[in-house]
Amino acid sequence: MAMYTLQIEDKDAWLLKGLVEKYLLDLRREIARTEKREWRKDLEKEEALMVNLLEQLPK
Repeated sequence: MAMYTLQIEDKDAWLLKGLVEKYLLDLRREIARTEKREWRKDLEKEEALMVNLLEQLPK
């Protein structure tokens, strides 16, 4: 598995953090509404990826 490093300025990191948080809210709503198990699992994988990204951004 390849590992990537992203270097961005603080102001851009804060902007990215806000975008990821908004996306996560929408994604979690979609997961809650999704009944199809296969689709739900894909959405949950996407959620885990976004949470991981969010944890790496400035607090």
